Amino acid sequence: MIRSCRTLFPFLAVFVAGLSHAGGSVAFEDVESLLRAQPVTQQWLASTLVLPETADAEIRFGNQFVHLGGARMGPYTFRAKVKGAAKPAEIDVTVCTAATFLDKSGKKVTKSVEKTAVKVEEKLTAVLVRDARDDAATACPTE
Repeated sequence: MIRSCRTLFPFLAVFVAGLSHAGGSVAFEDVESLLRAQPVTQQWLASTLVLPETADAEIRFGNQFVHLGGARMGPYTFRAKVKGAAKPAEIDVTVCTAATFLDKSGKKVTKSVEKTAVKVEEKLTAVLVRDARDDAATACPTE
């Protein structure tokens, strides 16, 4: 296990360094489509919170990504208001994802991602919820 992590680490380090962390906003429908993978969680969020129209993507692909330059990827964060709260309570929600990069034939890309990936598919891995007044950083769990 440790050996495979050592082999994978340099690839991930170069890959992550190639991502731009400028992020940017996305339509909430994009995040909602990910939440549909966990319908109970989606229903709880929708019934408990006033959901926004947009969310912030934490990753934006740089121009070195030939086909994906400018595209965005999770984790996604948004601030929502608690329904029916006496005081204006706000909650920060982080939607964590795992990405799979695909080439033009739909096959998984593991090498030369910047040049060959034409699509990124994301899978919901976790939803983190915290009080918006909490200044602690929220990090998605790693596998």
